[in-house]
Order: sequence, then structure tokens, then C-alpha cells
Amino acid sequence: MRKYLAILLFVILCGPIAYNLEAQTAGGLTIKTKITGKVVDEGGVPIPGVFVYPRGNTQGGTATEGDGSFQIDVKSKDVVLVFSAIGYVTREIKASEAKNVVLKEDHESLDESVVTGIFTRKKESFTGAVQTITAEELTRVSNANIVESLKRIDPSLLILENLEAGSNPNVMAQMQLRGASALGMETTSLKSNFVTAANMPLFILDGFETNIEKITDMDMNRVQSITILKDASAKAIYGSKGANGVIVIETKALGSDRTLVTYTGSVTVEAPDLTSYNLCNAYEKLMVEDREGLKYYDGLNHDSYSTVVQQNMYYQRLKRAMEGESTYWLSKPVRIGFGHKHSLGVEMGNKDLKTFLTFSYNDVQGAMKGSKR
Repeated sequence: MRKYLAILLFVILCGPIAYNLEAQTAGGLTIKTKITGKVVDEGGVPIPGVFVYPRGNTQGGTATEGDGSFQIDVKSKDVVLVFSAIGYVTREIKASEAKNVVLKEDHESLDESVVTGIFTRKKESFTGAVQTITAEELTRVSNANIVESLKRIDPSLLILENLEAGSNPNVMAQMQLRGASALGMETTSLKSNFVTAANMPLFILDGFETNIEKITDMDMNRVQSITILKDASAKAIYGSKGANGVIVIETKALGSDRTLVTYTGSVTVEAPDLTSYNLCNAYEKLMVEDREGLKYYDGLNHDSYSTVVQQNMYYQRLKRAMEGESTYWLSKPVRIGFGHKHSLGVEMGNKDLKTFLTFSYNDVQGAMKGSKR
């Protein structure tokens, strides 16, 4: 009886030690070492959700808490730990040196992740139809506004031409991402006064719903990435509002704890293209009128006096036309519009609270005379 009591007492006292033992080989045991540390970015801000695991053993990994701290058991302090997170460069550090780990942002890996406005997921695990556009791709094609750039990058985003509005910059663009989800309505109907953009996709700016006017006027230099959700997965995330597709816009995160002032400026030129029109000049118009037997030049009352007057008018016009005098009337209501855009940003604060103020001015001059925004 005393023998069994001694064994039980030994198990109770040595239980915590035995819990940390692991059979390494058939003939020996090794004690696990507990490693604790913290993961922050280059500005000292803690990074939650960083996957920490021993190299070659993803099953024995853990993730950082909300304050960036982690705790992991390894076989020895010589084990190499891997720190991996979306948007950051993966880093490998010896366990003995993993007390304070700093991860650098990886801007080039944005095309490998999908930002839905609610969560960020790697492309390999995302099954929906999606396209991610970086800030460099956005500014490479156009500096006018975000909508103009998206029109040139993604062919599935259909920007509808408004022939009635022409080049009026105050009329917001109408677009379709997943086709027409509503039938067209007569402009005289009461319902058409409330449903102005039934096929417009949903815009999400930094997690909040916004409208196309805000997206058109915002500074493109503040954009970090744009994700276009095209299929039914968008509706699963955002409900019926996402039925026409979702355009998620993420702005750039604040970088350091120092006060930073940035300025960007640009000049835009909007010119009309009239090369597709092939109209008669003054001489050709006169020849057409004469060839088609226009009776205007034969006299209004068919008497000799009026005939001489009208014939004289015809030859005077013919003389001026042959001398090159002509008026191109299509060019009269249009112009070359020169616009300019200015943006001044002030970034201040620390790792706990940051503020970003933006002062922007955008003068848009349309191609039609008198059109501006």
C-alpha cells in the first residue's frame, strides 16, 4: 500500500515537469523551451494575427495577440522561428533572438491578397472572381480620377457614355460591373425619379460605404489598393447592396510617428476629338447645293431681277470659298480645357493615436465651353 502511495505522490509532484517532456527518440527525452516575444511594425505599432511557427513545422505554430505578443513552445532556443503576415515581409529569426521582432511592410505582395473591406485573405484561399489593383497601376494609366483609371485597367467594368450630358464634368459616370440587374424605365415615370443608378456597384472606402462622387473627387495618391469583387461572393458579404459587384478601396496607412507634410499637384488637359467627323467645307457645300438643283440661287420670284441678284450672291460665295474662307462650326462650342489639381496632407500623432488632414483643390475644365467642376 505504501508503495502505491509513494508512486501517486511522485506523479503529483512531477506532473508539471512530465507535461513538458516530449519523446524525441526511442531512447531519450527532451524538455521544451517556452519562447515569448512581441511583433511590431517599423513604426513600433503591434501587429496582431502574425503566424509564428518553427521552420518546417507549421502545425506547431501560433498567432500574435492584439498587442502583438506571442508565446510558443520549441525544442530548443536554436530553433528558427518564421514570422508571416499578409502585407509584411516574412522573416526568420532564431528563437533565442525573437524577443522583439520588427516586420517590414511588403507593398509588392498586395496582388497576392484579397481585401474585401471586412477581412483580408490570401488569393489561394479565395474562390471568388476578384481583381486587385495597386496604387502604381492606378496612377500609371491616368491621373484624372479613380474612375478614369479603372475604366482603362479592367475591361469588365463598363462605363456607360451619357450622350445627353456630353463632356459635362458635373455628371457622374454610370457604370456596370455585373451587367444590368434592372430594366430601364421611362424618364417620365415616378419610379425613375428615385432609382437613378440601379446597376451601380457598391463602393467601400476603408470599410465604410460611400458614393461615386466621393470616389471621383478623392486624391488618387491616398489610395493603397483597389479590389473589385465581381461574382456572387460580394453579395454573400454585403447582402443585396453587393448584387451589382463591389469596389473596395483601401487608403495608405500612416507611416511614422513624426509629423509629415506632403504635397502633390498635377495638370490635366481635356481636348475634343473631331477627327471622326467628315463634313463639307464651304466650297463643297456650295457644290452640293448647286449639283442638287437648289432653286435658291435661281431667283426667289423667278423674275430676271431676283435671278441676277441670287446668281451674283452665288458667285460671290463661290469666290470666297475658292479663296479658302470656311467656318468649321463643330469647333465653335468646344475648347481645350486646362485643369489643375492640388492636394496638401498633414500627418501627425503617435503609435496610439494618429490624425491625417487633407486639403485638396481640383479645378476641372471640360471640353465644352462653359463646362467646369
